[in-house]
Amino acid sequence: MKNTLITATATALVLAAPLAWAQSAAGSSSTSSGGMLIYGTAGTPGVGLGFGTQISDKVNVRAEATGYNANVNETNEDLKVQGKLKLESTGLYADYFPFASTFRVTGGLMLRSPNGRVTATPATGATATIGNVTYTFGAADNVTGTIKYPSTMGYLGVGWGFGKLKDKGVKYGFDLGAGFGKLKSSLVASDSLKANVANAGKDITSDLAAEERKLNDKLNQVSFFPVVKFSIGYSF
Repeated sequence: MKNTLITATATALVLAAPLAWAQSAAGSSSTSSGGMLIYGTAGTPGVGLGFGTQISDKVNVRAEATGYNANVNETNEDLKVQGKLKLESTGLYADYFPFASTFRVTGGLMLRSPNGRVTATPATGATATIGNVTYTFGAADNVTGTIKYPSTMGYLGVGWGFGKLKDKGVKYGFDLGAGFGKLKSSLVASDSLKANVANAGKDITSDLAAEERKLNDKLNQVSFFPVVKFSIGYSF
């Protein structure tokens, strides 16, 4: 219920922006809207590019795309770990300036989701306990784990900057907020591992499912993706 309310609130902010523009257009001068902002941004969602415009004295709308990939390659005597972390997001945001300052409240949607994938390959003959059962690994045996947020998350946050886009010049922005959605994981054994343990009369699929449930119980306590980012651009 909490996440549904947050997502609905963020969506309402985005949908309310065109209405705010229509109302302001009917009752104010054309100088309250205009300007096109192009900016670069960097932070926890990655590095990217954004566009924005001012639609009333108190409301801006923005769209941005960010991303960052990081590879993981670690090896020791007993374990080899390979993986990739993908931070990516397409954001649709509405900025509301409640005061005569650069402070703003921002709501919107984060499309696409940060995710990670890791494959663990134990050394030949190494053992591991999965679902209270001890397994011995062969040369080509491994387990792959994935973790990701929902593909669409509501966003709420506060920020400073990006005001008065109708005024040409350099613009700065700082955002502090969160995309709301629960982490979820999955665990999969390699085909060779499944075959080897099946010959030994074991069922690793069900044991991995039990471990997956335990992991998701812990991950479900994390219901947001933190967003901290700094931006700089030019309005013309």
